Amino acid sequence: MLTSRKSISVFIVAIIVIFCSLFLFACEKSDPSTVNTVPVMPDTTEGQQILFTVTFNSNGGSSVEAQSLPVGSLVQRPKDPTKDNYTFLGWYADSFLARK
Repeated sequence: MLTSRKSISVFIVAIIVIFCSLFLFACEKSDPSTVNTVPVMPDTTEGQQILFTVTFNSNGGSSVEAQSLPVGSLVQRPKDPTKDNYTFLGWYADSFLARK
């Protein structure tokens, strides 16, 4: 009787290990640098300058004007937004405020 309980326990543990390993192999690894990104496909009409529009999210602060820039140019730092009882700490590249 003791061996049957032991073999049942070993069988249950083996099933759990197999089940967990299936979940681990099914998980897709994501590249954190590509999360929430959208590929930009410019209009390639001949003879026209390609412009990109850069927008800023001030998270409820004063509005910040968007910038339309030609390909290869640098974005100019906009005027810092204001919001009552808040201190502006800088611009971030992501919505989680993790990458300046």
